[in-house]
Amino acid sequence: MDFAFIAMIYPIILFRPKDISIATRTTLIVLPLMALFAPRPGSTGFLVLGAGMFTYFTLRKSKLVCLSPLIILVGHYVNSWNLLHNIPGRTDQWELFTRWIFDNNFQTFGAGAGSLQILAPLIQNRTDELFVWMHNEPLQILFEQGSIGLALSLMLVVQCLKRSVNTPWLFAASIATLVCSLTQFPIRYFVGQVFVMLLIRVSL
Repeated sequence: MDFAFIAMIYPIILFRPKDISIATRTTLIVLPLMALFAPRPGSTGFLVLGAGMFTYFTLRKSKLVCLSPLIILVGHYVNSWNLLHNIPGRTDQWELFTRWIFDNNFQTFGAGAGSLQILAPLIQNRTDELFVWMHNEPLQILFEQGSIGLALSLMLVVQCLKRSVNTPWLFAASIATLVCSLTQFPIRYFVGQVFVMLLIRVSL
């Protein structure tokens, strides 16, 4: 759990409407507090926060949209002027796992839910610094549920975005979560799962 998971919640924490239900409001207050137990100012967090702020202020046609590049610049500085330092190692693993999917004909139905944690050590052929999560939700869904599961997931995402585009705080939180899912794994943690379910519920 790191700053990326806190960052994807910020658009709702900062801009949620006053008429949101007490139960949802309470949950949204508790989730960041849980995430704060192990915060790390990683590069993904600043990209997620920047994307959420950019989306919200663009929809509101606010001049504060200029804060988004500043947030990313701060992230660049915090990460020793190398914001994407962890991407090369992840892309190598993405290529390895994707090649395994197609070599073993799992591209249609996938290898099964939870299979990555079991198969990852065998595929990577190593015991140190294992990737037991893909750090990319679309690719992990493809690995475990195949192209059918990925297509169904994308249909749900598109439907949620279409329904939320006229609600800036909700659309911004959805975009931030999508950005987070490209280099992290928000739906593999309980906190992230609850948050994503809330987004879907409010959107639909």
